[in-house]
Amino acid sequence: MSDEQLTSFIDGTGGHAANKRLFKDRVAHSDAAFDVAAGAPAAWLAKITAGEHVHPKSAKEAGQIGRALQGIGDAGLADIERLRSIAGDCLDAIAGSRAAAPGSYIRRGIARIDELADRLRQ
Repeated sequence: MSDEQLTSFIDGTGGHAANKRLFKDRVAHSDAAFDVAAGAPAAWLAKITAGEHVHPKSAKEAGQIGRALQGIGDAGLADIERLRSIAGDCLDAIAGSRAAAPGSYIRRGIARIDELADRLRQ
């Protein structure tokens, strides 16, 4: 599906206008899921980019790692499968958690990984 077709599909859905705008912006901008990591997520990002073993021990840590994944730059292109594995570990860590924020951060981190993977396909 081309970007134009995807945008047309989004326009044809019954969702809220604000959500449609958000999704269309993500299609139009290749770095829409990127966000600069600060604080604890920045420390996790440093470990990830250094190639250290990263495994969340709690939903809170999983959310922080999800936010770190949002900060991955083009250097992450070389290690997409490892990043996907880290994101999967984060999803496992939040299973059964009632906290909504960690899941949101992880999904956005996965979106960032997808953006990087898309660059590899081009």
